[in-house]
Amino acid sequence: MDFTASRIVGKVRRALLSADVANRVERVFVNAIARSRESDAAGLDGVSYVITTPDNLCGYAWSPRKGSRNAQLIQLMQRLEKHTSFTTPVDLQRSEQSLIRLLNALERD
Repeated sequence: MDFTASRIVGKVRRALLSADVANRVERVFVNAIARSRESDAAGLDGVSYVITTPDNLCGYAWSPRKGSRNAQLIQLMQRLEKHTSFTTPVDLQRSEQSLIRLLNALERD
């Protein structure tokens, strides 16, 4: 395997989201970054997640354990990405409700 030529793919997606939900998403990530801690875990599965905030805070998650808080944060990112595929008001509203349910769970923990 050749690891000298990395293939990093950056993705940017955009979609309408209510200000309240957008603020809650940001708070969840800011709190997660503030409570993060360094780990010596390593692996070669090629899936890394970088979280940044408008205030230039940054966090990194690599292959989180299923059911862990980091896994829930990744699930939130994946739902946000899926949200960007919707265009109709009805689909956007349903997707936002799904995001709210996940945010509720993350905010309880």
